[in-house]
Amino acid sequence: MGKTTKRSSGKKRAPRDDAKKTLPQLRRKLWRVMSKKLLEGWKNEDGSTECYTCGTQIPPGGKVDCGHGWPKRKYGGTYYDIRNIRAQCSSCNLGGQGEQWAFFNRLVSEIGRAEFEEMSEWRYTGLPTRKAWYIREISRWQETGDFDDRQDTDRH
Repeated sequence: MGKTTKRSSGKKRAPRDDAKKTLPQLRRKLWRVMSKKLLEGWKNEDGSTECYTCGTQIPPGGKVDCGHGWPKRKYGGTYYDIRNIRAQCSSCNLGGQGEQWAFFNRLVSEIGRAEFEEMSEWRYTGLPTRKAWYIREISRWQETGDFDDRQDTDRH
């Protein structure tokens, strides 16, 4: 359920139905919901999170980013592909521009060369263009956070 917002008149406004949202609004909402669930799942028992590329233990409450191996602005096709997203400290994700070499070396050893190549093929396909895809993904992430990490073919 969405947040209720106050209008300048003081009256509460009902949350906007996802079907009425624009594509950019749906993209932002999916990223918010998805990254929150991923970050929760990457926490260690003590609440800390390990940076995927440098191994730094980020303490509970510390700044953890959802970093992309294939940069999300340049390769939209892997923006929401969880095979391309891992927890990173801000130094690696922003300052180190994702530490792509370290990211991919670890990822290949984790998922295998074939899976890495399959994921990499998606990078040129661009962001999904169908609102129905975003609405379905938002719902799936909100309900369970359990998902199939392979790309859907009905995105465009």
